[in-house]
Amino acid sequence: MQMKRWGGLALVLGLLLVAAPATAQQVIPDLWPVDEDDVESDPALGDLDILDELRAANVIDEATYETARRKVARKRLSALHPTGTVLVAYTPENETEYDDFTTYPGSPDEERGFWLNKADLGLEGSVIFPWLSTKLILDSKSNDDGSIGVRVDQASIKAAVTPNSMKDDPVVPKWGLLVGAQKIPFSRQSNKSTGQLQFISRSVVVSEMPIRYDIGATLLQKYKLQDAANGKEWANFTIDAGIYNGRGDHVYVNDNNDDSMVALRASVDLFGTMAPGEGDLMPRYWPHKLAANDPESLWPKLSLGFSYLNNKDIDRDVTAIGYDAEFRWSGLSVQYERIHTLYEPDLGEVTVADTLADDWETDGWYVQGGLFIIPRHLELAARYEEYMLDLQTDLDDKRVVSATTYGVNLHLATKHRLKLMANWVERGELEGMPEIDNDTFTVQGALSF
Repeated sequence: MQMKRWGGLALVLGLLLVAAPATAQQVIPDLWPVDEDDVESDPALGDLDILDELRAANVIDEATYETARRKVARKRLSALHPTGTVLVAYTPENETEYDDFTTYPGSPDEERGFWLNKADLGLEGSVIFPWLSTKLILDSKSNDDGSIGVRVDQASIKAAVTPNSMKDDPVVPKWGLLVGAQKIPFSRQSNKSTGQLQFISRSVVVSEMPIRYDIGATLLQKYKLQDAANGKEWANFTIDAGIYNGRGDHVYVNDNNDDSMVALRASVDLFGTMAPGEGDLMPRYWPHKLAANDPESLWPKLSLGFSYLNNKDIDRDVTAIGYDAEFRWSGLSVQYERIHTLYEPDLGEVTVADTLADDWETDGWYVQGGLFIIPRHLELAARYEEYMLDLQTDLDDKRVVSATTYGVNLHLATKHRLKLMANWVERGELEGMPEIDNDTFTVQGALSF
């Protein structure tokens, strides 16, 4: 078990360290021409942001800027657009026996043959005013009998503003409020879209989070440090904090908590904004060619994050703390995250106090990385992860599950919109338990818009 665990970690780090020196020298041409109108950037870089960049770069004068800004503002009064994700996976190789009903965090018991990893459809965008937007996403849901149902994944309203008088200041604030059913501000990987991940499945520690979705209100704050005169962006500080029902599991009615849940996430992006998703898809196309004199940012990007959650559940007090980091440069990406969760029973509420009298905890982490051997198109990736499960009784010691995942991603369109993925997962066994065959090989087709 120990050899397999550390061997997997060594392979992940080895892939990154060996390949990194060659990354900066990538000269392989693109497989097909790039549409100059395709803005390869953060979706937050909308029409108004591009106009700001054009003005800062002295591409357009003030009069042209004001005329274009008014036209864009009128168009955005009803700028709703459809969004969707379809992820269809196929697992031809699953070493777990069909009649083995032993489940544990990260177990592949439901990954056999063809399976629907995710399917959602929605609308999002600005409404009425440029600073007001909404999001409504319906998601597929597996029922107990194996059939597929539909549920509300997210349904929210967001207001966000940046004072016009401060857009050229060294520090540019953006304040907002998000209300409704939403992803809570906790964890780096949890807040990335499933269709934009580097691997077919999320890491175990993120999948096992106490709550990922809830209904409530989030205060949004972002501060951009910039050199407006030269069109340079140095750092972005983000602080999101909110209060929620604490029910979770996509249950947006019938709050069953005596109190509420609070969550907070703070992060800083250095040398520019870290684009959505995982992996470094941006060489030669950030900032956009029309929006800056320098079409390619040679600076590496680094992002650091911290998350906190406290939920006053029915019979327990749940506290989780996470910290994470992400690095991207010239087709190379590395990401790390750790989450520790403490469960403290409320003895006045539990019905079996002799079983739940002691605190129990979980702890997990992962490190993953990828390298585009053909820029923007073909990526090799690897991830190593561990998840410690405390089973709450004196008879069972703390257990650790581990896994090493190897991946190949073929991007057929920009921004994760169309790609083919292949993952081989080698899973370690719980310490002290017999060794079992539970490795899997899965391929997936992913379409997002």
